[in-house]
Amino acid sequence: MKLVWCYITFYKIRSVTIISILVAIIMTPLVSSSLGNGLVEKVSERGLKTPVLVTRRGGKIKETLSALFFLKRESGQYLIYKDFLEIEESDYRGSSVPLFVKYYSNKSPVVGTHLEYFEFRNLTFLKGHSFSYPGDVVAGFEVAKSKKLKVGDRIKLDVSNPYDLTRLKSISLVIKGILNKKNNSDDSTFFTGLQTIWAMEGLLHGHEKDDPFVEKLEGKTVFSKSLKLSQDFSTYHYHGEQSQLPITHILFRGEQHKDETLLKYKINSSISKMAYRPSESVDELIKAFLNIKGVFHRYHIFWSLSSLILIFIIFTFIYQVRKEEFKNLFVIGGGPFIIFKNLGLLFIFYFVMALFFSLIFFKPLIIFIRMTL
Repeated sequence: MKLVWCYITFYKIRSVTIISILVAIIMTPLVSSSLGNGLVEKVSERGLKTPVLVTRRGGKIKETLSALFFLKRESGQYLIYKDFLEIEESDYRGSSVPLFVKYYSNKSPVVGTHLEYFEFRNLTFLKGHSFSYPGDVVAGFEVAKSKKLKVGDRIKLDVSNPYDLTRLKSISLVIKGILNKKNNSDDSTFFTGLQTIWAMEGLLHGHEKDDPFVEKLEGKTVFSKSLKLSQDFSTYHYHGEQSQLPITHILFRGEQHKDETLLKYKINSSISKMAYRPSESVDELIKAFLNIKGVFHRYHIFWSLSSLILIFIIFTFIYQVRKEEFKNLFVIGGGPFIIFKNLGLLFIFYFVMALFFSLIFFKPLIIFIRMTL
């Protein structure tokens, strides 16, 4: 054992290399499995907690990702607010919530919705309160933590097309509240009222004579500066009927299963709208993910075998270098198994050290990867 320890301390770089390879072999499947299982669990839970999703006809998976996880929506087709009002005024008993998913603030989604969304998702406040006026915004736990935001701070919501003069160039939103942690996509999202989003869509119009934010260009109203809605919204009103303003999705949870079924039947009879259970799309996503995970695992097996072959070559090299040393040990009474004992103890030590470091770094690495993603 002393001889093995002397070898390890003398060949430090070689020992560190072998231990690092073994750590990678041990941790790769553990980390991928932990992250994969966590992702599947979160995605499934999010889908199950959204019984029915109403949106424009199109790709179900893309719309599900947009409505549940607030990923960028590619479709330029929208529902109108009237679709939401019809569900609210119908005989289908349950709770419905409109969404507008399009805008971002420094890569974090800014979602327009109603106050009922917080009840729909069981969201509670860590600090402050919900949005009350246009220009107010609520921050998710993780986005507030990562950007070091607090109640009263402002975030800037940028317009996707800065050359459209009929829209506001930007809006400064005031953080009124920070949500408690929920370990889902709500944590990394800002929430504001639909009125704020409609303002960004160019559906806000000012008529004050000396309004510093409005100019006339060829008889058309344009917005010349950034607008702080919380301060200046009193001088504006919306174009057109509120019922005709755009939204992207409607979430619905019926009091009974039949309410959801009947709503789906009614919506799906339309040629422009569709209603479905997001859990069905989530299941398709999980199946695709598991297929990818299977390919990854096969790659890991190949990579692990390659690494083990490399370790075997290293040990063969060690044996060749120490061949005369082993002969001398055998001559002085080391026994016939001195080679296997020496190299075996060396490998066991390397493996135990690799296992030790894997256990130490496993949780911090998982936390770091999740924070990065």
